[in-house]
Amino acid sequence: MRSIIFKLFYLPFFLALEVFAQLPDFTFRNIHTDHGLPENIVLDIKEDSLGFIWIATPNYLSRFDGKDFKVFPKAFDYRTDLENFKLGKISVNQQSLWVITKGGQLELFNLKEESFRKISYFNDSIPIPELRSIYLNKENQILLGSEHHGAYLLDQELNLLKHFHVDASEKNSRIISNKINAIHQDVAGRIWILTDKGVNLIQEDGKVILLLDGINTSTFLEDAVHYDAVAIGTIGDTYFAGSLLWENLSKPLNWNEQTISGDLNILSLYFDNKRRMWSGSLGNGIFVINHGGTYEIKQLLSIKGKSNALTDNTVLCMYGNGENGGLWIGTDGGGISYFDEGPNYFKYLFENEIKEDINPKHITAIQKEHDKLLWVSSLSHGLLAIDSTNNLTKQILLPDLNQDYFKNNRILDFWIDEQIYIGTSEYGLLILDKKNHSVLRTLNVDNQSLPSNRVKNIKPIDGNHLAVVTSNAITLLNVNDFTGQTYELSIDDEISSIELIIEEVLALSTEKSGIYLFKLEDGNFEKLSLNVSEIELDRIPINGLHYTNGWLWASANDRGILAIDLERRKSKLFNAKDGIPLGINYGILPQDTRTLWVSHSKGIYKLIFEKIEGDIFIENIKPFQQLNKFEISNYSAHATFKELDGNMYFGGISGLVFFDPDDIPSNKKEVNLVFTEVKVNNQTVESDQAHPFLETLKLQHFENSIALNFAALKSSLPDELEFSYRLLGYEEDWISIGNRNFVEFTNLDPGNYTFQVKLDESSIESSSISSLQIQIEPAIYQRFWFQLLVLITVLGLFYTFYRLRVKHILEMQEIKEGISADLHDDLGSRLTTIHLLSAISKGKFKQDSEIKDLLSQIDKEVNASSEALHEIVGNIKTHDEDFEEFLAKIRRYISEALDSTDTIYQINSEDNVSFAKLSMRKRREIFLIIKELVNNIRKHAHALRVNFKIGEKDGKFYLMVEDDGIGFDPDTPTHRNGLKNLKYRIGKWNGKLSIHSNKGKGTRIEVWIPFDKVNLLQKLWLA
Repeated sequence: MRSIIFKLFYLPFFLALEVFAQLPDFTFRNIHTDHGLPENIVLDIKEDSLGFIWIATPNYLSRFDGKDFKVFPKAFDYRTDLENFKLGKISVNQQSLWVITKGGQLELFNLKEESFRKISYFNDSIPIPELRSIYLNKENQILLGSEHHGAYLLDQELNLLKHFHVDASEKNSRIISNKINAIHQDVAGRIWILTDKGVNLIQEDGKVILLLDGINTSTFLEDAVHYDAVAIGTIGDTYFAGSLLWENLSKPLNWNEQTISGDLNILSLYFDNKRRMWSGSLGNGIFVINHGGTYEIKQLLSIKGKSNALTDNTVLCMYGNGENGGLWIGTDGGGISYFDEGPNYFKYLFENEIKEDINPKHITAIQKEHDKLLWVSSLSHGLLAIDSTNNLTKQILLPDLNQDYFKNNRILDFWIDEQIYIGTSEYGLLILDKKNHSVLRTLNVDNQSLPSNRVKNIKPIDGNHLAVVTSNAITLLNVNDFTGQTYELSIDDEISSIELIIEEVLALSTEKSGIYLFKLEDGNFEKLSLNVSEIELDRIPINGLHYTNGWLWASANDRGILAIDLERRKSKLFNAKDGIPLGINYGILPQDTRTLWVSHSKGIYKLIFEKIEGDIFIENIKPFQQLNKFEISNYSAHATFKELDGNMYFGGISGLVFFDPDDIPSNKKEVNLVFTEVKVNNQTVESDQAHPFLETLKLQHFENSIALNFAALKSSLPDELEFSYRLLGYEEDWISIGNRNFVEFTNLDPGNYTFQVKLDESSIESSSISSLQIQIEPAIYQRFWFQLLVLITVLGLFYTFYRLRVKHILEMQEIKEGISADLHDDLGSRLTTIHLLSAISKGKFKQDSEIKDLLSQIDKEVNASSEALHEIVGNIKTHDEDFEEFLAKIRRYISEALDSTDTIYQINSEDNVSFAKLSMRKRREIFLIIKELVNNIRKHAHALRVNFKIGEKDGKFYLMVEDDGIGFDPDTPTHRNGLKNLKYRIGKWNGKLSIHSNKGKGTRIEVWIPFDKVNLLQKLWLA
């Protein structure tokens, strides 16, 4: 009777749109202390709004991003004895976690601040009792289940709205027991209170209904989206199930002649997105119940030594997210077992043995016949025929064909048409009767029908011929009479693959000699000359070939994919820069005219290309890695096949994968990228906000070494995602870092930066760009105002030093001028006295010629001394005379020197040289030059007329002296030093001297001496 009632009330739970095959083998990704989980006892698991997984263990609350853990010390209740089981709990509410910690204490964990706050009182100061369970409903109300005081309904401000307990005066608040094991509010708004003595259902009208009277209930589950179904786990009575439409629960134990023990202890239940219910038990593993047409049951147990099995048979909690289908299972001592079946786009053969002792590990070729038999060859189990239900129907073993001759089953390739053609590694080509598998003909070296017994490739050319590839030769085999003609490629190399291009033309690749075209009509081989700058093609083995619409595609091992335009003989290599996954490329199959599928050492990827004006470009690449958690790490380049209906097959070392490419969605799933940890100078940054919520990072100048960790959340395969980043302000281009989820920067200069990270285009999922603003403040000495202040200070010090030096120079000059004044007054007066005494003495000794001559000589010396004294005093003068004063001094000297002679002189000088400047030393040299020239005129020229011109010419000081004297030959050597001194003085200042003189025709001497350089400040000063 119970079974009939159950089927009636639980009918919605059974309904399914399709009949499922038998339950598959379930494999798990197991996470434990070796991976960073602090403890292997997992009490509860939840996911927050960002996508982080939060895990409660006896002594810690941990955050998991798919790769790394962040651990917060916090003690939780952990009791698994059946009479008084109690486990810590987590509930998520927007940006906080409500947790029940050790002793039933309610605490609030702020996700942004990563801090705990104990909640000990309701808002009206009533103490909160010891708790066992918590639930947050859609109205953000809080449902609390206590250890001894019933259940509470609160609002977000912790105002008590309702108290359900045994002794309640109101009937609508009275429940069967005050020990609340679990509490839940369903989509209809009804509250389910699970106690150790049954279930109280609080209806929308407030009426309380008792269900499962006397049953120790433990966990509640509803799946209103798909089935309007509920299930309740118990301690000692397995579980009860029913519909939300009726308040009736029944205990289903018999499923299509399969049974579940009725006395299990169930602490967790879960409905997945494939109509299966998971029941986690204490000590008996997990029961997976398929509610499809077969109603099957599968028990999942921990298996010692099997790394992808359930880790422990005691399941304490389960958490699943319906969006991605992943299921997190917390165990008692085994850590976490994670299951994610994902969309079942890809199917496998030989992942497990299809028949006892048959598990071929290296698939070499694939072909599917019109009768739907799938034929597969291998290096271990011969040739196998598999039907549509994956059952082995035929197996051809080579030793069975000829026990004395064939010793192994190493088949490299095959082709099935009217007969079966098998290419072996040692015995040549076998031709078998398709019906009875008898050997019709053997082609090998012994009967001289093949140049080698190693048959690597078999390709149909037309209805009458096959191309049979051995080491370095092609044999064209007539399938009607089994005769053939062999063409050898005269190179020391092996042919690796062939592809029919057009009628009568084959493309063939070699292991290290490039690609050749073979023309069937004349049997000639033509090597393709390709200009591929990125690789030396002859040294790269080509694994697979595919021809489509004038382009030959070649998988260039680990260098990428090569596209060859056969008409124009141009080639293009696509590699990691274009999104090709890193690793080895194997076989190629076309989906349509612009889509290829390529088997790869990391899985399979889809390549979409486009042609623009005769060139070819990659539009998109989508990889599928570790498909369904079963990895075929190495494929065979020839183990590819495409059915007419579009299904594709790729075989490799670990089995065979097949799929319909039209079933696979083109859009990627969007995931959330967040920063999980920020370190500065190797220390974790302490901030008011948790790192996932950081938007701006402000640092001092010495905090210039930064490490950033990030994660892609809500992704079932975080290890297979690949990232790119850039640091704006430092580097504008995106940098790909593969699946590494951290970057480091050292010795950053002060400034504003923006760190950006995203998922690579090659990743199986996509994300928006996540950014973090980084502001590194400059040090005080790096700030503009400080540098300006330092500059002003330095200039001030220089100016002060300059002023002190000028003051010292002026003081010294004052002393010099005092000395010069004393010399002028003292020596000048004495020389004047001597001159007067000499004049008086001349009057007395007029008759004495000897004395008179002596006195005249004294007069000359006195005049010379007076002139020298005047010059010394003039040079010591403190003020810097301008050009006009200097010219006046020169005029005065010339006049004094020539007035006492009969020579007529003329002085022409310019007065408009206002900016010209000559240093004191240079003026003295010019004055000495003029004295030398005037002295030569007085003593040697015998000139009647002399013209002097003084001024500026060609931007230099200019002096011209021209006389009508006796002249001289400038080239004639002389013992006198006057001309030498003249050249020396002029040359010392980088000047120029020009002498024009002839005997009897006078002399013209020109002198140019550069002015001192005058800067703008000096010009302004002089102005």
